[in-house]
Amino acid sequence: MAAFHVCRFMLPGRDFHGLAAYVELGETFVWALKALGHEAGLAVNGTRPDAINILMGAQMLAEPQLDALPARTVIYNLEQMARTPVEDLKPVLRSLAQRFPIWEFSEANLQVWKALGAREVQHVRVGWAPVLERIAPAPRQDIEVLIYGTPSDERLAIYQALCRANLSAMFVFGVYGAERDALIARSKIVVNASAYRSRIFEIARVSYLLANAKAVVSLQHPDIAVESDVREAVLFSPMETIVQDCLALASDDTRRAALEEKGRRAMRARDMREILRPVLAKLPAA
Repeated sequence: MAAFHVCRFMLPGRDFHGLAAYVELGETFVWALKALGHEAGLAVNGTRPDAINILMGAQMLAEPQLDALPARTVIYNLEQMARTPVEDLKPVLRSLAQRFPIWEFSEANLQVWKALGAREVQHVRVGWAPVLERIAPAPRQDIEVLIYGTPSDERLAIYQALCRANLSAMFVFGVYGAERDALIARSKIVVNASAYRSRIFEIARVSYLLANAKAVVSLQHPDIAVESDVREAVLFSPMETIVQDCLALASDDTRRAALEEKGRRAMRARDMREILRPVLAKLPAA
């Protein structure tokens, strides 16, 4: 048995709302590690020198802070890096690549890490844990379409078009935890539209929705990088038809229920224990 410490960095201030999105991913890691017989805990902004530290949000650290990280540290990356010139990436990413093992959520980012000089990088998919399944549908789903996240041109354009089509829609930013979950419970559909030019499907945010059997409509781009097991669990729709697709899905309970079940099955097939088992075997001994 080994001791693991899952840490997510949460910087103060309004500019770092998005770091709160790591909560469910951290909980998934802790559940899987404990289920595999290890000691595991979850913390914010704190590491343990006597444990293997799995860090989320390390891209927010300053260079001097890297020196204080324990030797046995693994970086779990959830940043969208593909299609971004290496010189445009944060300099701290190169330091992370050259100093620590990298666990990468998307295969599309692997070549970027190698270009940054990564000593060790592995693809570690976003996975499922039973602790994620905690949002029961509200008795009355009065929100037909919910969008949440940092405002972007595409997200705002979709929201405006949904409202013009007389769909009951809501857009929220900076809302997490129980308050966000209550909105999800009231919603028939959640729309996902990437705010990044890398065009990597945002499985990190959508996985929580799928685990809770929520119908997801995602903006389709021709060059989107999406894993095959998720492609059938989400309704991908181009900008030209996304409003009509949302309208049709919101009005069809049977079709929506079938999509919800596909999403739940897809996530349950991503058992985090099985994802981590071979990865942990490659970690060096203490």
